Amino acid sequence: MNVPALLFVIFLVSAQIGVAGAAIFQPMMPRTPCCPMTCSMDTPGQSGSGCSCNNMPTSAMPQSTCSCSHQRMMAPAPSISERVRQYIIRGYRRISRKNVLDHESRKILYATIVTHPGLELRSLAELSGLNEHTLKYHLDQIVDSGLVSVCQVGKNNHYFENHGTYSITEQQLMSRFHLKGPGKLLTAVQDNPGVSRGELASILGISGPVISRGMKQLIKEGLIRQESDGKYRRYYPGWDPDTLSCTLNS
Repeated sequence: MNVPALLFVIFLVSAQIGVAGAAIFQPMMPRTPCCPMTCSMDTPGQSGSGCSCNNMPTSAMPQSTCSCSHQRMMAPAPSISERVRQYIIRGYRRISRKNVLDHESRKILYATIVTHPGLELRSLAELSGLNEHTLKYHLDQIVDSGLVSVCQVGKNNHYFENHGTYSITEQQLMSRFHLKGPGKLLTAVQDNPGVSRGELASILGISGPVISRGMKQLIKEGLIRQESDGKYRRYYPGWDPDTLSCTLNS
């Protein structure tokens, strides 16, 4: 707890002690009936104490000393410490696993993650329609509740539903599909197994040397398998297309 928060707590405790002490030493004022009471048995179909005031209190009598039932009954206001305690409890409940998706923005965000597993922050913002600052706050609440898991690839975090749907290896593979450069190469090889460098250059509209540099890292990681075919090099997925399983090299 930092110093300002500690001073605030000490202030609250001191205020409560002062209020309690004032209440102890405050003299008790006698409360007398301010009007004659008429008591009778409850009539059928009505409920009540059976007693009522015949007359309202006179203006000469201070209402603070009136003990009649028509005097307004005021419940004591909660103390400052009680209000702080209630606020803390309500705040904790707002981020619990049971009701974390009660918030509309978090509900939209979670549905987007389930539908598009492996997205990073910027892509989630584009699809969900939330600005990145608001999205980051709600995303942290969902992650803390355990509904979403995080897979870090490079400098980016990628998000998946946390129900055992994807293994760690599958999360790493799917996360790479969402990276701008490697994702295009992986998708092209997945759609065209055995494709050559020249064919990839034609499909993606980029030069051969750029493809070679990108493929070098993907081959090193085990995501792409390279085979020689005469003077051509052909590329195949390094994972099982049916199960998305693969062995990534460190």
